[in-house]
Amino acid sequence: MPLIYPSGNGVTVVVVDEGDTCLIHDAGFGAMEIELAGIGVSEKMRVQLARRAMIFGCEFTQNRMWLRCSKAKAAIGVVMVANASKLVGDQSADQKTIVTTDFKKEVAHLMRVTLGEDRVRVDDGVLGDSGIEYKMKIVLLNEHKTAPQAFVETVSEQKAVNAPFRAFYDIQKNENLRDVRRLSVYDDRHQWRSGDIILLQDVSAIIPFTTAQAHLDRVLN
Repeated sequence: MPLIYPSGNGVTVVVVDEGDTCLIHDAGFGAMEIELAGIGVSEKMRVQLARRAMIFGCEFTQNRMWLRCSKAKAAIGVVMVANASKLVGDQSADQKTIVTTDFKKEVAHLMRVTLGEDRVRVDDGVLGDSGIEYKMKIVLLNEHKTAPQAFVETVSEQKAVNAPFRAFYDIQKNENLRDVRRLSVYDDRHQWRSGDIILLQDVSAIIPFTTAQAHLDRVLN
């Protein structure tokens, strides 16, 4: 179908001939997009998606979007299932934004508790050597609150590694910022490929979230 999930994958539906009727479904591809984003389909999300499916005349059960209709209505049925499946897949982008934002809030809160409220700033712009401005998720000020002591990127999942790597690679070349530490706090409550950790290590000191409090004194001093 001429529809695309947030991942760039095309929306596909299956039509099963049942004689006088057709069973049209998405083979669970919409829900699979959520799984591939590392989020998973919660029971609460299933209930919400089942309600939204009704808008398209569909049902959402066992992570599959489907409807049964007469052959005469098969063409419109295909369109309805495809759009309903895209609605499911779109949750991957929405939920990913929530996960990323929530992890940044967790890290910022931890640093405020550890270092003090007035030493932690969020979303400050920092110039790389190329002249591009990057929005640092967290900036830690020195003890006198007069200058940045560390730039912190919060990395919630493996797919989020590229952006902080690019930002830190560019920032480390800015001679005016050579003395500012670069820290990547990653969410070690999830599985990580060793290659992603090595990539972050090339441009920053890496800190697992679950032991971040213990690491801060060592890294900042």
